[in-house]
Amino acid sequence: MTDEALPPGSAVGAFHRYEESLVLRIMVDTQRVEIALQPPVVLESLSALFPEYGLIWNVAKPEATTLTDGPKLSVSMIVRDEEQFLARCLDSIKAVADEIVIVDTGSTDETAKIARCYTDKVYFHPWEDDFSKARNYSLSYCTGDWILQMDADEELVREDIPLLREGLARLAKRPEIDAVMITILSEVKGGNVSRSFFPRLFRRGLCHYEGIVHNQLVRSGGQIGKLPVRIVHYGYNVPEAEMHKKIARTEGLLRKQLEKDPTEPFAWTNLIHSHRNQHKPEFVIANAFRVLDNPRASGSNRQTTFGDLMVAYLESGEAGKGIPLAYQAMTEHPENADNLWLLAWLHKESGQTAEAIGDLETFLEMKAQEQREGVRVNAMFCDTFGKEPTALALLAEWRQELEPKLVKEAV
Repeated sequence: MTDEALPPGSAVGAFHRYEESLVLRIMVDTQRVEIALQPPVVLESLSALFPEYGLIWNVAKPEATTLTDGPKLSVSMIVRDEEQFLARCLDSIKAVADEIVIVDTGSTDETAKIARCYTDKVYFHPWEDDFSKARNYSLSYCTGDWILQMDADEELVREDIPLLREGLARLAKRPEIDAVMITILSEVKGGNVSRSFFPRLFRRGLCHYEGIVHNQLVRSGGQIGKLPVRIVHYGYNVPEAEMHKKIARTEGLLRKQLEKDPTEPFAWTNLIHSHRNQHKPEFVIANAFRVLDNPRASGSNRQTTFGDLMVAYLESGEAGKGIPLAYQAMTEHPENADNLWLLAWLHKESGQTAEAIGDLETFLEMKAQEQREGVRVNAMFCDTFGKEPTALALLAEWRQELEPKLVKEAV
């Protein structure tokens, strides 16, 4: 890599350039680490590796199914002014849904007209500053055995429809399971992709939503399963003005939630993360320990905030303060590769290039293990999805940078 190709300034500038450098479009036929396309030996190992999740898939190729086979599936949605995305979403699910239920919370564009081209189950409820209330309205109109929750700015990967139908058929024999984890691949700025897992598929009548924003599914207490089905989310990769509107709405609702419960860790986690995404390290540093010192915070809350605080220290030129945080985060969740990625940048910015190289080598080993053994399904986001090529490029660059120093020391 030439000097001209390197980002100017400190490693902080390099960190942000590399974060935006690798364009990873979602190619539905070439997912390298998603369990949907893992070899049979990997799928066979999933039950033993992750017994806490009820495995409902097997290694056999799914047989062709029709809408009349197995349990009935309702797709549940809430929409408002989604004419830009809605048709793409509905096109992706129309072949698998037995019914599509849409609650419109006040569209002024062509959203309702587009919705009626796909379903006659379009209902209208005024927006009440509460996402869960709107989602629960939509759930109340569903009649299927199972419900798939989708947003208008998402798309079901069509190649995964047979996997979904086969999974539904198997769920008919698994009454102990009341919800199923689905892979969400979110496109973010720069063309990068974040991976997460959410219980988007669940039995009708046994689950509901709570929380006015970033709502969470509340289950009946049954087991949770998993399916190698992917949904692509485009809502984070929108024009800047539209993103600012989303951020303002979300932060307003989060602050409203905190007025009722000033120490609620989930709300603080999301508010801090929103400021991290806006590159406002002062807010993150000032408030991160509202989560990290909160006994009510979940492991997922803590891991998200650890990552946000590490990035804030990078952006504020205090990388050394982030290094012990990275080690603490890795101790709590050693399977989270994001911590190693950030630790590498913290070491590099602190002038510890040799340690940064070791971090990247361990990061690549962890990613290789994911490909061999399958991806662990958990409640954490993965911001390093597909970062292996970038890590390899950095590794070569940092080794080359370190070589003259090692030669000089040897002399």
